[in-house]
Amino acid sequence: MKTRKITALFVILMLVLNMFVVYGAEVEPYDLESLVITVKQKAQVDDTLSEFEVHTLSEDGNKLYNLSWNDKYECEYVYLQCDGKGRISYYTHYDMQNIKEKVQEITYADAVEFVDSFMHKLAPELFENENDCLVRTIQEDQELSDRVDVVYNRMNNGILVEDNTATVGVEKFDDEFYIDYASINYDYDADFEEGISSIENYQEAYKNAFPMELAYKDINVGYRDAENIKTALLYRNKENEFGYILASDGRIAEKDTDIELYPNRNDKVEACEDVNSMSGGGGSTLSDKEIAEIKNIEGLIDEEKALEGVKQIPGIELDSEYKITYSSIKKENDRYYMSLNLKKENEDKPIFASMYLEAKTGELIRYSQSYSNDNKKDVSESDIKNANTKINEFLDYVISAKRKDYIEDYEKTDGALVTKKYSRAVNGVRYIDDWIYFEYDTENKKIVNYCYDFEENAVFDNTEAAISADDAYEAMLKINPIELRYIKIDGVYKQCYTLDDKYIQIDAFTGEKFDLTHKALNMYEYNDIEGHWAEDAIKGLAEKGIGLNDEYFSPDDEISQEELLKMFAAGIWYVECLNYDTEQLYSRALRSGIIEKGEISADNSVKRGEAFKYIIRMSGLEEIANLQGIFKVEYVDRDEVSDELLGYAAILSGMKVINGDSGYLRPNDNITRAEAATMLYNYMNRRL
Repeated sequence: MKTRKITALFVILMLVLNMFVVYGAEVEPYDLESLVITVKQKAQVDDTLSEFEVHTLSEDGNKLYNLSWNDKYECEYVYLQCDGKGRISYYTHYDMQNIKEKVQEITYADAVEFVDSFMHKLAPELFENENDCLVRTIQEDQELSDRVDVVYNRMNNGILVEDNTATVGVEKFDDEFYIDYASINYDYDADFEEGISSIENYQEAYKNAFPMELAYKDINVGYRDAENIKTALLYRNKENEFGYILASDGRIAEKDTDIELYPNRNDKVEACEDVNSMSGGGGSTLSDKEIAEIKNIEGLIDEEKALEGVKQIPGIELDSEYKITYSSIKKENDRYYMSLNLKKENEDKPIFASMYLEAKTGELIRYSQSYSNDNKKDVSESDIKNANTKINEFLDYVISAKRKDYIEDYEKTDGALVTKKYSRAVNGVRYIDDWIYFEYDTENKKIVNYCYDFEENAVFDNTEAAISADDAYEAMLKINPIELRYIKIDGVYKQCYTLDDKYIQIDAFTGEKFDLTHKALNMYEYNDIEGHWAEDAIKGLAEKGIGLNDEYFSPDDEISQEELLKMFAAGIWYVECLNYDTEQLYSRALRSGIIEKGEISADNSVKRGEAFKYIIRMSGLEEIANLQGIFKVEYVDRDEVSDELLGYAAILSGMKVINGDSGYLRPNDNITRAEAATMLYNYMNRRL
């Protein structure tokens, strides 16, 4: 095995050397041997990592090298990527031994000296020119953390150069710092604009280019109560558009896209682009037996009848050759929704369509049809007029009663497509989370994409006490000043003014920075916990966005299995688990091994011992808890703790998650809401 590995490595090296000689010798300053030596020194690769591999790849005409070192046991490795000049763009180091060590908490200030030294060795060329180099960001937050990410930005003559950054992750084990990774994005061939005379009133120019607008926004990030959707009134850049103005004359500038860190995203409305993505989202697909049962419910529409109803809608243009290839029924908030996938055989290739409807009324919510947008000719005024006529006829037919609530946001053309978006208006203010989106194919004269969203139970603040847009703009500048930066435009870095935090939003009542999490947490305010022994734990969870969405917490009532699992999942996994409906919650719990099918009992109470098991399973400690003969607990009612439960109780006791009740563990008693909240709070605040 060892001989084969060495032989394979030799072959790879010879192939790479040959490739290098043929394709790179004239343009690369290093031969491969020199390149490896240089990069190894920069990355400070230890000689104990004796196994080595190299691979090459070409991207946009540039040759890149992927180099990796590991020890003979493959317990430690270093991997990096560089160009032919030995300039490293990515580095990562993994040591299995560190997994066995306890990671030490560190602050940003603790780590920066070590990281600075590492970066000056890894990429010295990025620090040589003091007028154009990487500069480490200053971080005020000094909280302890298992890992610290140190960020560097490129500065050219004191001006930040966007998209030219480096990020380094650092940890600490056994009193020694350890670089986890380093990622560098740097334009070595940058051409900077010089001798620019900046406009005087750049703040006013930026405001005119990207004005503020008053808008409502959903603030529910935790459990989404269908009867009380909360919103906040805020100011933001209109259409959430932000960008750049030229420092020289204040004109809006378009940033080059060839330096993006991530692939470009289509600016179409999410979930309306792909005919295969129209699954409806949210609830879980029901089984065939459940669908059959649901169809017996009075008023639920038949799939063929639903399809016939959609065919009658102006602008859809579905003929009799479209056949249903898939259908499903989903339940969300006690309402049923139908998904239909269609297919039409064609000489060239099949045509697909998909739709999502309210299953009782047949109301169309989403529709998508495959189409080709290769036609690059300009759309004529007549085409746009015809598109608007069809879209208006569609709206009058589908949502005539609610159409008055929507105002037009924009109309655009893209190839043969006309795209239109509408937003719901409340009190004269756009509700940006309720919208209608269309794509109309002018070549084939039909609607190919439609999305509709209307929240029946949204709650809105009155706008009378809102500050003015001018006041909001001034407040934003105090928090988030406009800065001068170099932006690559038409291949040249030009000076532009822009916001430091381009996603900032201003509270329409206070003028302070809008904090979505803080606003959402206000939903967990209870009228019955003051003075209760679990008050601190319940409030502590609420501060982290975790709670039960009722006016009364009812701390001494027994908690249901569904409520307990959802709350535990929100605290141990992530808070968005509070958004899960029953099917989603139990699907995730079953797949994760938290619960077995025979244990599902959503509305019933839970034994304290069962809660012990759920929290241990979610923590990934079940295998340890099941070890026999190594655990003991000191409780008055120890005899009630089964051998099966002993490890779970012992671990949680050791972690101070459970402390007993006057010396009693009470594993067979039903757990209350207060006890469940206290267990989770203790778990989230434990010190291992």
